[in-house]
Amino acid sequence: MKKEELTTLVVYGVMIAIAIFVGVNIIAPAFTTLGITGIAQYGYAIVTIFGAFIINVISLELGHILGALAGGYSINTVNFLGLAFVRTKTGFRVRFQPYEGLTGETTVTPKAKKIRPRLFLWGGLVIYLLEIILALFIAYGLFGEMQWGRYAAIVVVAVGGMLMIYNFMPFKLDTVTDGYRLATLTTSEGNAAYLELQRIEKAYKEGKNPQPFQVSQDLNNLTIQIYFHKIYQALVDEDYETAEKDLKYISTSPRLGENLQQKILMIKTFIYFMRVKPKTASTFYYKLDSKQRKYLSNDTNMITLTTYLYVAGMIEESYSEASYTFERQHVAIKKIHESGRKAAESILFDRVLKMVKKKNPGWRFS
Repeated sequence: MKKEELTTLVVYGVMIAIAIFVGVNIIAPAFTTLGITGIAQYGYAIVTIFGAFIINVISLELGHILGALAGGYSINTVNFLGLAFVRTKTGFRVRFQPYEGLTGETTVTPKAKKIRPRLFLWGGLVIYLLEIILALFIAYGLFGEMQWGRYAAIVVVAVGGMLMIYNFMPFKLDTVTDGYRLATLTTSEGNAAYLELQRIEKAYKEGKNPQPFQVSQDLNNLTIQIYFHKIYQALVDEDYETAEKDLKYISTSPRLGENLQQKILMIKTFIYFMRVKPKTASTFYYKLDSKQRKYLSNDTNMITLTTYLYVAGMIEESYSEASYTFERQHVAIKKIHESGRKAAESILFDRVLKMVKKKNPGWRFS
């Protein structure tokens, strides 16, 4: 088991322990105090916990919004459990879309010349501390002897505490947390990498070319992200030599998880296909072991779909597989958050699609 996976399990274990404590020491005694019996106990527990969860999901992103505005950013999207408010040229639109986080995500773009990322990242915790103060006021002041309000306020704080424990752990868990981002800002290299990533994203959103990319030799998770931006730009420019050189360098990092390792393998395979004739690509493909070929045909990441489209159209000449891959790319492209990578992935897919159509002029894609 990888360190990242073990740390994630430990954090989830702590959260479960808190949940059990709340159930045994807060919710269960509330049944007796409030005189709740029978099936009503389940209703009270579900409503109270669910309500507390939603309140904390909203307050966490509210903290990000306020922190972003105070830190010199403009808001791009605010996502609550998949319900996203997305900025467009005419205002914000509501849609459902995936997010990077446990319960939601707020994405931003630097607006001021001098930004303060710590305000953005600490915003959720600041709001939670205010939530604690408000809950204490409700529990012991506003409601007085109204026990149901007191118990509900305590549950809200407890559920919020669970989310804060996850969100402010200074490690990379199954998602990138505020605590992990804050930990990277404690070093000059991490701070520079974080600001560089935001500069890159801002440039892409404004339709500008962010090159040259400023990358350090220290391969932390942030600089690896910058390298991937650099690699994708090289792929778009058909500068495969630079892309291969950077892939080889980041492959030396001990921080790469299994997903990134598979992604690197897919990009290397894509580059190879682009640089050789279909007959040579075919020989290479059929030398892959069955596990690698199965991954190539089943994975839904865009670079994998692009590579498999080449296999389906240029090697196996299977219209059904090519069509199926074409259909899946519409969903895959929506899952990409970074503006630059989304545009790059689309360009690469369309490049291969053009090759497939040229070889198979009778095929139709819709």
